[in-house]
Amino acid sequence: MEFDFSANADIAAIDATKQVNAARRKLPDGIDEPVVVKRDINASSMMEIAVTSGKPLADTYTVANAVFKERLQR
Repeated sequence: MEFDFSANADIAAIDATKQVNAARRKLPDGIDEPVVVKRDINASSMMEIAVTSGKPLADTYTVANAVFKERLQR
């Protein structure tokens, strides 16, 4: 993939996820799922949380974002 640094990062992350999901069908069964991560190169994370679910990615993201974000902000 090639990225334009002036592009909207949120839209670029969505586009990258779509491309990775499309390529996933061509990968062998039994591998770890590919992950797209959007990072701010000027920030360093103090915690990373991985979430797995049998639900669609958008649903998992919505629930995880609401639950973790609210609880961690407390």
